Amino acid sequence: MSNDSGQEMKPIASPREAILGMIAEKTPGYEILNTLQQFGASMAMMTVRRAVQRGQLDQSSIHRIGDFGAGTGGPTWALTKIAEQIGATVDAIEQSETGTDEIIQSGILPHWHVKREDGIAYLETVGRDEAQRYDLITAFMLGPDDEEVSLFRKLANVSTRALLPGGHLIITSDGGTLENVLKLCQRSGAKFFGMDGLQSGEKWVAPPAIIIPQTSLAQIAATLPETTRGEIREYNYEAMPPKLEEHWIFRDEQRVDASVLAWQTAKGERYVLNTKGELIVIYNKGRASRDATSEDLERFRQTVEHTLSTNNNEHFSTFYHVHFPEAIERVKQKDKIK
Repeated sequence: MSNDSGQEMKPIASPREAILGMIAEKTPGYEILNTLQQFGASMAMMTVRRAVQRGQLDQSSIHRIGDFGAGTGGPTWALTKIAEQIGATVDAIEQSETGTDEIIQSGILPHWHVKREDGIAYLETVGRDEAQRYDLITAFMLGPDDEEVSLFRKLANVSTRALLPGGHLIITSDGGTLENVLKLCQRSGAKFFGMDGLQSGEKWVAPPAIIIPQTSLAQIAATLPETTRGEIREYNYEAMPPKLEEHWIFRDEQRVDASVLAWQTAKGERYVLNTKGELIVIYNKGRASRDATSEDLERFRQTVEHTLSTNNNEHFSTFYHVHFPEAIERVKQKDKIK
């Protein structure tokens, strides 16, 4: 093909082809990034490029991107370059003033696309407004997280609503955190994509990554992590629709008297089952308590068994089936005395 002057014209690449041909080090603007930003930019661009190449992301459905924990903006820079190819916009979500100032001063994003807020709280707000939701949320080098991947589960929970249908969450992290995230995703039985890292000698060219469709996030967020040590374990069920204000806490310690199974209601009441077979209702913001009634027992039973029907966990289930019958017997004895 040639133009009117007879010069040979190169065919215009499709957005997909453009993304597949992108290399951070050869992209204009890369040279002005600092060393840390360059590292993040290279990793992020390679991760998205590989996901598109494998068909795990459809670039044509991405219009709004949120970069969670953007740091000083290296991955954000890569996302803006990708966004230019597909007509998308990018928001950097970062709590630290140092990070957000660096993103703005480096010219990576204008200030109105930089959200200096707690990322979890911000995405919770986004989830309430469909017009603000994202098609892609990225969390490059998430964490490091704890053994229960508490941060990841909170992120998965809020992303359930902060992503539009058809959207995706991309996670990369340190080896330990990503391994625990991978185990949780596998335990959930939900659909997700795992991507092995690429190395050149001892240098990482692309990190391992996990890509999760929006439709899988609620199931993953509500899955109990597997813990083998006898330390305190706390499991949040904030992701279980429709009552998002309700959650479960299961503390299982080697000290028997420290183990409890508790359910906090939307009104803030907490039903606590302990190893003595006592079901106690705590109310008035924790300032008062009472012994459970028959009605309390039934409400607690229905809620626990519904939870176990969708998210069964051996430790949780065993604790309940051992100690709840004792609670029933205690209430029966009190009713007889009355």
